[in-house]
Amino acid sequence: MAKQICLPLLLLLIFFLPKNTFADTGIVINEITPTSSVGNDWVELYNSQDTDIDISNWILDDEGTSSDMLKIPQNTIMSTKSFKLFFVSNRLNKDGDTIYLKNQDIEVDKYQYHSSETDVSYARFPDGTGSWSTCSPTPESTNTNCQIMQSPSPEVIAQSPSSQPSTNQSVSNQITKPKTSPSPSPIKSSFSISPKPLVLGQKQQSSPPVSGSNESSSSPLIQSRDEQSESPNKIKLAALFAGSGLMTMGSATGAYLWYHKNKEKKNKDQQKESAN
Repeated sequence: MAKQICLPLLLLLIFFLPKNTFADTGIVINEITPTSSVGNDWVELYNSQDTDIDISNWILDDEGTSSDMLKIPQNTIMSTKSFKLFFVSNRLNKDGDTIYLKNQDIEVDKYQYHSSETDVSYARFPDGTGSWSTCSPTPESTNTNCQIMQSPSPEVIAQSPSSQPSTNQSVSNQITKPKTSPSPSPIKSSFSISPKPLVLGQKQQSSPPVSGSNESSSSPLIQSRDEQSESPNKIKLAALFAGSGLMTMGSATGAYLWYHKNKEKKNKDQQKESAN
């Protein structure tokens, strides 16, 4: 009786739990070099999981082609926290393309770029989980020398000269020789040497973006990827709890049936002895 109860529970766990959820989310496209001066285009994968993953027969593909860009060979195992490089001939377009990583018909990861320069790669920084950046090519090694790409900033409305006295005064305090003229020309020079970031609203684009803006622009992407990486863990924990509960129920049912079966047998033996 206990076997009849436990067997359907085991079949339920085997057939209805997701099979590829945990393995697929561990492998990501980590770096690409569309224009190399020394060889073919290449794509680098990274295993962010704590276990080895078999990626045999997975597909690397690009946008707008009828044939797969590359079918990963048999017996290709990616060790934990490791990189693996795949050369894709000259399939990556220099003026922009989209690279897909697929496990059969399941899209595991993808990345789109719009243009490329010679010996400049697009890479995640840090490896596996970070935002996409432009970097020096680092095949099968940790990404370094990366600069986070900026999304186009919205246009700002220039303030009239009459609305800027307080800003000009705070900036002029950083200058060794104070400017006496309130004309717009000293304002530009004071901004060019000031270590402080530009004030919102001033149309001055000559200075490079500060690190603070990089962090704020990339934080939604990082938060989104963190939420995606947490989702499989939650599913896994829920599956483990469900499986443990079902196995406990099956064991308790089997023990209950065994106890009553022995009790009935004992009662029958006692009745026979009393009858004799």
